[in-house]
Amino acid sequence: MEDTGPGIPTDKQETIFDPFEQDESISRGGTGLGLSICKRLVELMSGELKMDSRPGEGSRFYFTLTLPPAEGAVPIKDHRLKWATRLADGFDVKALVVDDNVSNIEILVDMLKPLGIDARPAEGGADALRLLKDWKPDIVLMDYRMPEMNGVEASIQIQERFGRDSMKIIIVTASPFEALSKVCFEAGIHGVLKKPVERDELLGVLKNHLNVEYVYEDPTEKKDSQQSGKKDFDPATLGIPDELHAKISKSARLGILSQLEVHLDELEHLNAEAAEWAHKLKEHARHFEIKKLRDELKKLIVPKD
Repeated sequence: MEDTGPGIPTDKQETIFDPFEQDESISRGGTGLGLSICKRLVELMSGELKMDSRPGEGSRFYFTLTLPPAEGAVPIKDHRLKWATRLADGFDVKALVVDDNVSNIEILVDMLKPLGIDARPAEGGADALRLLKDWKPDIVLMDYRMPEMNGVEASIQIQERFGRDSMKIIIVTASPFEALSKVCFEAGIHGVLKKPVERDELLGVLKNHLNVEYVYEDPTEKKDSQQSGKKDFDPATLGIPDELHAKISKSARLGILSQLEVHLDELEHLNAEAAEWAHKLKEHARHFEIKKLRDELKKLIVPKD
């Protein structure tokens, strides 16, 4: 974005991205959070937000991002996936989980089986090729780093033997996404899933590549049933140490969300109710709901007799 306005004074340029920072000589209202939020969002995507400005001539704000090439339409994340309980009626999915680490296999299988998915393990690429002779899954979740035959090499052999469209192949990896995505794209692999695997991201992969649907539980009904007969929760009764209380309040007041998350991690270890409340505050912070965050923190103030 570029303008031909008054520009930003040199002595203000180093702090212009700080929360609540404004140039009072040209301020036209607002809270001073816009650039801070933009910078945070860009950094969350491993990018960088920069600025060029000359007083009296104008300013230019720009950012850089390294993104993998998209194959076809880019799917929109479905936030309902966290509430999925099983496959919808009429959908049947078979999945092969390939990894040389048994613990990693168990993690994915334990995510898939409760949904009604026929998930089977293979300890490495060679084992996967043997299983595929007699059993054809709809999707293969293939670890990248494996001895003897890595995930890409195993995927290429599967495609050569059974055809690229015979099953979807997703590489599961903790390696840098940018470096691996091009290799996978050139090898005809259908997608990449990063480790540690989040359940909703895994379900999103199945939904996007297999066009499956899920049955969702109603989070509102669940919350109501949990709260029935339960006393109203009062954050002022948590017994938060004064020092931690001060750190949380200061981070929220200044809008330094990275520091706030660190302090909320500490709050989670106090007790079960504190952990529940800390999670609620984190959700407000991650969505930049500053007003809701501050309203919640006001509940910590205990009225004096």
